[in-house]
Amino acid sequence: AAAAPPPVVLPAVPPSPRKEQQQLKQQKLLAELELQQQLQQQKAIS
Repeated sequence: AAAAPPPVVLPAVPPSPRKEQQQLKQQKLLAELELQQQLQQQKAIS
């Protein structure tokens, strides 16, 4: 049987600043969402 093809990996190139900005944006949005959820939970508890 033929060997399974290796998993597709991203080429070893430095990430473009635009991509890094997008990731930072996503992390920021996620952090804000988590904060909002925590605030809502605190309101619900009190």
